[in-house]
Amino acid sequence: MNDAHPSQPTEGLAARVAATATQPESAPAEIANTAANPNPGLVVAPVRRSGLVTAGIIGVVLLSILMLFVVLYLVVGLGPDAFALGGAMALVPFAIVFIAVRWIDRWEPEPRLAVVFAFLWGSAVAVIIALVVGAEVENVVNSLGGPGAGYEFFGAVIQAPIVEETGKGLGLLVLFWVARKFYDGPVDGLVYAAWLAGGFAFTENILYFGSQLLDSGGVDA
Repeated sequence: MNDAHPSQPTEGLAARVAATATQPESAPAEIANTAANPNPGLVVAPVRRSGLVTAGIIGVVLLSILMLFVVLYLVVGLGPDAFALGGAMALVPFAIVFIAVRWIDRWEPEPRLAVVFAFLWGSAVAVIIALVVGAEVENVVNSLGGPGAGYEFFGAVIQAPIVEETGKGLGLLVLFWVARKFYDGPVDGLVYAAWLAGGFAFTENILYFGSQLLDSGGVDA
């Protein structure tokens, strides 16, 4: 009887080692602790998950409708061929952004609804804000006698950065207000901001690539 007891701790240790060896790779301890214990300094209001999901679905549907208007604007302005080819070319830089963001967010992926919302806001709402403000500025400039020597500098250095970054920043604020329970740290804000900026750049690149195709003689050329 006494000889059987010393082997029990050894067998228990061997079982624990075997179980540990078969476990998949997990997030580092610091990241796991951050996910389990969000920033205590961040005030988070209690939000029901069902209500948050419903709000996310409604937001994604509304932004998808706006995205359809942006697509229609691009198709009418560029033509179907230039739009299709410009879209295919714009997928290349967007794929790089997508892979980079997915790698950053690999330990604690953000909710898909929030990520899709961020992308649609950047690719639709921020673009619409930039187009509307840009059109109004052009109307004012034309009413004052047309663009002067410094108009291009004003548009590229002052107007575009302020308007475009404000449009993207508003989307980030909306996400923080509505889905702030998913903000566990600065990395989450970085992920959402990257999706916003990536969506805006995707639409903008379609416009740039398509315009250059038309300026060079069209798709046939």
